[in-house]
Amino acid sequence: MYRFAKRLTAILFAACFLSAAAAPEAAARSPRILLMCCYQQEGWGNSSSATFLDDEGRIWRYESDGPLPDTEEARLAFLAETDRAVPIGQMDFWRLLDLLSLIQWAQPWPLEPQPPGGADYGLNTYSAVRYGAEGSAEVIPLAVSGDRAAENLEPNAYALYVALFREIAVHETADPTWLQPMNIPREPLAAFFGLEETLFQDATLTLSFFDPQWGEREYPLEEGEMREKLNWLAGLTVTVKQSALPYGEPTCVYRLYSPQGEELAAFQFFHDLLLTGDGLYAVEMGGSQTP
Repeated sequence: MYRFAKRLTAILFAACFLSAAAAPEAAARSPRILLMCCYQQEGWGNSSSATFLDDEGRIWRYESDGPLPDTEEARLAFLAETDRAVPIGQMDFWRLLDLLSLIQWAQPWPLEPQPPGGADYGLNTYSAVRYGAEGSAEVIPLAVSGDRAAENLEPNAYALYVALFREIAVHETADPTWLQPMNIPREPLAAFFGLEETLFQDATLTLSFFDPQWGEREYPLEEGEMREKLNWLAGLTVTVKQSALPYGEPTCVYRLYSPQGEELAAFQFFHDLLLTGDGLYAVEMGGSQTP
């Protein structure tokens, strides 16, 4: 708990700093890179490129006819200092805080090999960077794709890989479908919490709104509305983690009860994201439905 509090304090401190510093029109960019995707042509030339996000939320693009350095640490140092990167976008402030929280908890698990997607394409490398209090930088490998493929399947790291691929990276092909992340998690809501999928059968449901200041207040449901929401919950699939922040904003709580009145489960949502003990997860329709 103490470790978590320290990391949360660091993220909130960063929020205060970023709110004052993240002006898109600022002339100089931050040398502190948070996420980077580097491309190196390995088969028939030395061309290279990189897209990266700095800690002021700005997205930068670098392109060259020459190679990048050989290691991710050397690439980080090079990209932090180059004057050839150009700004191409600005990350939403609150989304940047989500990514910072994921970086704080990401683990450098070994990359799991995946089926290669191409031949003579070259190689994309995806990385996150975590900074120590003294300014030291730890590069966390997220994935490689192209002539060979491998992915870091740790949930926080994988969430960063998906965000980097979908929200930040500039892809070298017109159709990057074959380069996309290969292990997007998709797990039925009940299974995600270690519950039986028959949980929703014969269950009843209550809906409450929870506010950290005012507590929990139940919202009355008619029978048809209750069955509609039960069907919705039964059909949900949990996918990629979105944030490791412990959101305290008002949430929506669905409580399931057995015919005997025993509480079976509670599912809590912050807007359209599933709130869990370790952060927020995206959900989508795709599971089973109640009869």
